[in-house]
Amino acid sequence: MSSFLELGLPQPLVDALEPLGFKTPTPVQAEAIPTALETDKDLVIVAKTGTGKTAAFGLPLLARLEETKTPRGLVLAPTRELACQIADDLRSFGANLPEFRIVTVYGGANIQKQMSELKRGASVVVATPGRLLDLERRGALDLSQVTKLVIDEADEILNMGFEEDVNEILSKLPEEHATWLFSATMPKGVVKIAQNFMTDPLRIDVARGKDETSKIDHIAYEVAPRAKFRALVRLFDANPEMYGIVFCRTRRDVQELNELLVAENISSAGLHGDLNQGQRDYVMLQFRKRRVRLLTATDIAARGIDVNDITHVIHYDIPESFEAYTHRSGRTGRAGKEGQSISLVTVRDRGRLNFMTKKLGIKLKIEKLPKINDVYNAQLRALHTELSVSPELPEVLEESLSNAQEIFADLDRETLIRTLCIQALTEYTKPERMRDIDTRESRARRERSRSRDGGREGGRYEGRQDARRSRRHDRDDRGDRHERGDRHERGDRHERSDRGDRRERRGGESKGSCTIHVNAGKTHGFNQDTLKDLLSNVRLSARNVKGMKVGNASTSFNVSRRDADAALRAFKGYRLNGKRVSARQYQDES
Repeated sequence: MSSFLELGLPQPLVDALEPLGFKTPTPVQAEAIPTALETDKDLVIVAKTGTGKTAAFGLPLLARLEETKTPRGLVLAPTRELACQIADDLRSFGANLPEFRIVTVYGGANIQKQMSELKRGASVVVATPGRLLDLERRGALDLSQVTKLVIDEADEILNMGFEEDVNEILSKLPEEHATWLFSATMPKGVVKIAQNFMTDPLRIDVARGKDETSKIDHIAYEVAPRAKFRALVRLFDANPEMYGIVFCRTRRDVQELNELLVAENISSAGLHGDLNQGQRDYVMLQFRKRRVRLLTATDIAARGIDVNDITHVIHYDIPESFEAYTHRSGRTGRAGKEGQSISLVTVRDRGRLNFMTKKLGIKLKIEKLPKINDVYNAQLRALHTELSVSPELPEVLEESLSNAQEIFADLDRETLIRTLCIQALTEYTKPERMRDIDTRESRARRERSRSRDGGREGGRYEGRQDARRSRRHDRDDRGDRHERGDRHERGDRHERSDRGDRRERRGGESKGSCTIHVNAGKTHGFNQDTLKDLLSNVRLSARNVKGMKVGNASTSFNVSRRDADAALRAFKGYRLNGKRVSARQYQDES
C-alpha cells in the first residue's frame, strides 16, 4: 500500500492528513487500518512506542463512528499528557468532520468543567481510567452505547496500577462492543485482559517485523561510576543538536542531576513525582517549546510523554526491565526519523544491559566517549550551519545593518572567523569540560566489586592470600609470646570480660534480625546490585544488609527487625523483565 487512500480511508480523512505531513503509512498503520476498517472482531496490536499507533487506531475509529451526542468511541490512555495528545491528534484527523466532537477527561483537572463538556455531547471520549470511572459513577458519562474501545499503551496502564479500573470499565461496556488493544509489550497482565475480556482477537505483531524503531542506534559508553555526570556533559557538548530525555532511577536522582546540569549552563528541566500538575505542565511546555534541551525524568513521571523530534534518549541509570528499556528508547526515532538510545554503563551494569539487549534482539554498539577536540569540531560545524541560514531581517534593523558594513570594514575575514570561533568555544574551555573522562574503575574498586558479586576464582584466591598476610602481620605486631608479658600482667582470664562483652554484642546483633525472601533470582536477571539499588531507594545501605544469597529462582537476605518494613516497601509495585517481584518476611531469628 503506497497511500492512505489505498488503505480504504474515506476522502475527508485523507484530505485532512496532507496538511499534517502524512505521506506514506508506517508498517503498523498499513496493517492495522485496513483490518480495523473491515472487521468487527477484537484486535491486539503489538507495536513499539513511536511507530504511529495513534493514527493506526484514530483514523479507522473516526471512519467507522457516526457523529453522535452519546459516546460511541472510547479511548483509554495511562496519563493526562497522552490523553491530551491523542485527543489533539483525533481533532486534527477529523478537521473535515465539524460535527464530530471529541472530549478529553482526566484527573487533576476541574471535574465540573469536564461534566459540562460531556453534557454538550461527544462522539469520542479520550480518558484516563480513574477519572472516567468517577464521571460514570456520577452519572455524567453514559457508556451504554460504546461500540469501539481503544486501550492505548496497555502495558503502561497496567504498570501504573490501573488493572482493576480497566477491568471495571470493560465490565460496564455493552457485550457487542469491539476492543482494540495497543501495547508495546505483552506482559502477563495484558495477556490476561485479552483472555478475559476479548473474544478470539486478531493479533497484529508489528514489533517483531520491520518498524521505525530500527532507525534507533543503541549505543553504550563504559564509564566509572563517579564519571557518569562528566560523561553526560561531554555527550551533550559533542552533540549540539541534542534534544533528549535523560532517565534516572529515583526522583532524588532527577533533582540532583538537574541541579548539576543547570550549574553547568545546560538548559535542563526535571520531571518527577514531587511536582504538582501545574508544575508538571509548565516543565512539559518548556520542553515542547524547546526552551530546554534536556528533560531529566523517572520512568513513572515520563509515562505518556509524547513529544516529537527527540534525538536522544539517555539511560543515566540502566532500567530494571525489558519493558522500561523499550518504552524509554521508543521516545526517539519516531515516524521514520533517526535517534539514539544511549546507555552510560558501569562495570556493574554491563551484564544486565547485555542480557536485556540480547533478549530484545537489539544490536548494541560499544563506543568510546568523544574527546575534547571532537567537541570543538562539532560546535564549529553547528556554528557554520547556524551562520549559513540567512534569517529574515526586521525592517527596524535594515539601517543598522547597513551601518554595520562600515563599522566592520577594517576587520579581515580571518579575524572575524577567529573571533566568532573563540566566542562559540569559550564555554567548552573550562577545565572541568576539557578534562579527560575516566572510563574505567580503579583496580581496587574492581576488586571490591568482584568480591561483592561473588568474584572470580582468582579474586577469591587473592582475597584469601591478603587475609592470611594480614593475620601474619597482626601476629608480628603483637610480638613473640615471651615479649607479650606474663599472664598476670595481661590480667586474669576472668577479669578479661571484654571478650564476653564482644560475644554479647555479636549475639545482640543477630537476635534482632529477620530474613527477607524475594521471589526472583539469577534466571530472572536479579542480582546483588539490583537488590542494593532497590534498597537504596528506601535509604537502606549495604551496611544494613547481611547474608545476601542470590539463587536461581529466589533471593534471601537479613536485616534488622527495625529495617524490615522498609525492605519490604522497596519491592512494592516492582517489576523485573515483566515479572512482578515481591518480598516477604520469612522468619525472625532469636
